Amino acid sequence: MFNENLKTIRKEKGFSQEQLAEKMGISRQAVSKWESGICVPDIEKMVALSELFEVSTDYLIKGVDVETSKEETVHIANDIIEEKEFKGDKNNVSKKQYLKLFLIPVCFVIIFVIWQMGQGIGDDIGEFIYNITN
Repeated sequence: MFNENLKTIRKEKGFSQEQLAEKMGISRQAVSKWESGICVPDIEKMVALSELFEVSTDYLIKGVDVETSKEETVHIANDIIEEKEFKGDKNNVSKKQYLKLFLIPVCFVIIFVIWQMGQGIGDDIGEFIYNITN
């Protein structure tokens, strides 16, 4: 990728391989090797290239400027958040189904048990009152 980016930028700026080599203080063969992908420049030369062409090293290496990279990162992060929110909605649906299938019948059982207990308590109270009054 670097090799293609270097060649494109060099041509856009109107430099020949020879002219670029002169500006960088290297041989034309070194520039040719970089552009053909045989080798890459060391970090100092990479920084010098970015300064010469007035682009970021990210742009030289990846073909993406730092600002574009930040925008893409934000876009990807937003996509992930939206996807998680969508999955969260699915989980809410399953929670509602859980409530319908499990909790509602449990509530009916509890109400039935309390009602049955109330029947027994009412009988006990009635018997207690009958015994006291007689």
